[in-house]
Amino acid sequence: MDEFWVAFIAALIYIPLFLLWVFAMVDIFGRRDLSGWGKAGWLVAIVLLPFFGTMIYLIARPVTPEALERAPVAGGYRGYASAADELEHLAKLREQGRITDEEFSRLKMQVVGAS
Repeated sequence: MDEFWVAFIAALIYIPLFLLWVFAMVDIFGRRDLSGWGKAGWLVAIVLLPFFGTMIYLIARPVTPEALERAPVAGGYRGYASAADELEHLAKLREQGRITDEEFSRLKMQVVGAS
């Protein structure tokens, strides 16, 4: 019976941690806002410190406009209830300096065109 609990704990804890580790590595390779050296640095951190490196990456990774575009659709356009909500969110991102005026204009045209 002891072997059962060891396998159960392994399945319950280690497999999800391994999947998070793999997700972080796949996400790093998919990022277009990181330079080659940035990707290499994150990969070294994740490989050398699997648990802590992965958790730090997942918490510290910035949300980019590109990531907003890849966000799953839930409820409305990109998860917002209406186009007005999406425009309000884009305006906040522009005010915070997280997107440029050109990006704001391009994303605004996408929202207005999708309505």
